[in-house]
Amino acid sequence: MTKLKLTVNETKTRVSKLPEEKFDFLGYTFGRCYSTKTGRANLGTIPAKKRVIRICQAISSETGRNRTLLDHKTVVTKLNQMMNGWANYFCLGPVSKAYRAVDRHARKRLRQWLCAKHQAAWPATGNFSEASLYDTFGLVRVTERTLSRQRSRVRATSSTPYIQNDLSWIGGNQGGCKRTQIYVPFVSFWQIRCLPDTPSLSRRPECLLTAKSSFHSRTRQGT
Repeated sequence: MTKLKLTVNETKTRVSKLPEEKFDFLGYTFGRCYSTKTGRANLGTIPAKKRVIRICQAISSETGRNRTLLDHKTVVTKLNQMMNGWANYFCLGPVSKAYRAVDRHARKRLRQWLCAKHQAAWPATGNFSEASLYDTFGLVRVTERTLSRQRSRVRATSSTPYIQNDLSWIGGNQGGCKRTQIYVPFVSFWQIRCLPDTPSLSRRPECLLTAKSSFHSRTRQGT
């Protein structure tokens, strides 16, 4: 750090042991995650709880009673822009749980705003059903982004670079370095290096987070 002429902020810096501990960085929580398909544990990222709470607070701010004089198109357009921008950044790792929380809060706040605007009794699910919030008023559903992202990966051509989470062992069967490359949007690749005795996640590996400045891409062979 001295060669780079950088000073480490000791109050904001700590050493974490993965996977027993977790830490937040750039809005993500790094640590043990579980696959939504297989349930298996792995080292990865999820949107930090603070960032989920922050976007929900922003949604509440845009749907307050002081905004009932606005047209519903103006309010929904603003909500869609906020939620799409948030989901564009927080798109790594198991994001379904965070997306469902954002969608659920957006539906509740928009319905409350519509009830206040049209002086309807809460919850007014008959007048403002869940389907009407999306089909009639045009509210975006961020949970559909996970499905569209999977479909886009299938349709990727041979000239389209994609991100690879490289999980490999270096050093043979006598122990070594477990390497997981995680892409952090708009920044660079970050690498978690684990130094365990065995591949088991229960061996308390010491982990170090280091930056990689080069951009890695890989093209698929064929279409």
